[in-house]
Amino acid sequence: MVAAIFAAKNIGGYNIRIIEKNDKIGRKLLATGNGRCNMTNRFCHETFKNISKFMDQFNFQETINFFKKIGVITREESDGRIYPYSEQAVSVQQALKSELESLNVEIIYNAYVKKVETISNGFNIVTEINDKCKNSKRKDNIESFFSEKIIIATGGKAGPQYGSTGEGFNIARNFGHTIIKPIPSLTQITSSQLFFKELKGVRAKGSVSLLKNLELLDMEIGEIQFTDSGLSGICIFNLSRLIRLEDSSYNDYIVKIDLMPEFTQQQVFDLLVERAVYLGDRKVKEFLNGLINEKLACVILKESGLDENIINCYEIYQLNKKQLKKIVTYLKNWNIPVSGTKGFKEAQVTSGGIDLQQLDKYTLESKLIKDVYFAGEVVNVDGKCGGYNLQWAWTSGYITGNGASKNIE
Repeated sequence: MVAAIFAAKNIGGYNIRIIEKNDKIGRKLLATGNGRCNMTNRFCHETFKNISKFMDQFNFQETINFFKKIGVITREESDGRIYPYSEQAVSVQQALKSELESLNVEIIYNAYVKKVETISNGFNIVTEINDKCKNSKRKDNIESFFSEKIIIATGGKAGPQYGSTGEGFNIARNFGHTIIKPIPSLTQITSSQLFFKELKGVRAKGSVSLLKNLELLDMEIGEIQFTDSGLSGICIFNLSRLIRLEDSSYNDYIVKIDLMPEFTQQQVFDLLVERAVYLGDRKVKEFLNGLINEKLACVILKESGLDENIINCYEIYQLNKKQLKKIVTYLKNWNIPVSGTKGFKEAQVTSGGIDLQQLDKYTLESKLIKDVYFAGEVVNVDGKCGGYNLQWAWTSGYITGNGASKNIE
């Protein structure tokens, strides 16, 4: 949508056509930010240092200005996150759609692209009716469109229920492009540990680290959400994008949880010793009450090696220092083995895609096929939660829309 808007501003909307797979445009946008649409982030330029040459062309502030001109006022929340003032993703989608209409950009709905063929003076795009779209007004099952230049902005594979099923990768591969293996990103991390069944719905604040072969990859602080199959929450989503299997397996990864990051290990031990004195006549099962969630406390006591008899029948003063130290280990350094991640249906974004090395470093035009441009999630660019991935969508849309509309009669 953004690519079409900026191209239309240069050469007129009558020269621009969007071929849309769905029966409405911007379906996936409506689901972003839990329906609120986290549009961008103040710290995008710092986060995307490796692609700063692109961000310099259409940055955070230019995004805010662009949306203001098409009717969307924004507000800033914690960590630099920018949302529409209306708190509705539909406001963003409708503003973009209205701008396209006012620029007279043609939108062909329910059109599934079967193949793109290079011909002497441009491209032949062969489409068929997308059977999954209801109320299609198209009469011909197969229809072809000519285009002098094309922008492939089909998204990745995350959110297939919104239409992102990887067709752009197939088109790029047919043009000879290298595809970095797409994987689900910003999604839940799963574990085979049985105790997760007991922890479904529990939330805890803390720090989480992702280790590969015991080497630290990254660390996040925030709310950890426990599910019946593993771990969720923004901090977990951000770590999930680092789990790649080209040269490893899931068994190489561990999530380390620190439930009391404000305290050192020694301070937590001293705290437990103190509690053993104050609360000595209470049952062991009550030992961690007031420190962490009750369900979480029960699991940690069991994981620390205490059997049901000790937990339910012993009094706290009967715990020895060795047992206290074991409890401290799970409060501060709880290692969770990784069994996988949730699939593309639950992922917010795709990690992987078209190799940036095969695209022009300023225009995102293919170095292999002239007049072919790539934008958005189909390219091997992805970021953390917080509006970073949508900023890449706007930036790459601006760059390709301007680039593709040059030198057209």
